[in-house]
Amino acid sequence: MAEERAERDFRVPVLLLLGVLILAFSSFSSESEHQASLYYLVPAQDGEKAEVIRVPQSVSSEQASQTALPPGALAITPDMPCGVAPPEITQLFNLPLPVNQADQESLMLLPGIGPKLAARIIAFREEQGDITGPDDFIRVKGIGPKLTARLSPLLCFAPAEKKS
Repeated sequence: MAEERAERDFRVPVLLLLGVLILAFSSFSSESEHQASLYYLVPAQDGEKAEVIRVPQSVSSEQASQTALPPGALAITPDMPCGVAPPEITQLFNLPLPVNQADQESLMLLPGIGPKLAARIIAFREEQGDITGPDDFIRVKGIGPKLTARLSPLLCFAPAEKKS
């Protein structure tokens, strides 16, 4: 019986030591470098899709712009202007969704927006023109003041790109 207690007494300190070692090892791993990377957006050209390039933080922005990045690449930052990033990647980088450029699939990623409501938003845009702000957004059938208030921080109202 005394041996059982002694065996149990060692389990807690051993587990605590193991937890501390795992925590210390994970704080020094290379994954923190991945999280501290800079991301650049290469705009779409000639029918191609836009491209996102990751540059490790260890590379200075001057070095990145001189060597690895194609011309026209934009740094993806929280203060990036609305409508510059394609709607497909805005949620990946916690950027507001440009409601006037978003397709049905992108709109459906918003909380409370299903396929029917996304289709109504697109139909409203096509009939009435660009949605210029929350006052226009609330005019879409099925969107009320509560949903508008909840979605406003997730949206931006940049004009849609005109296709020529």
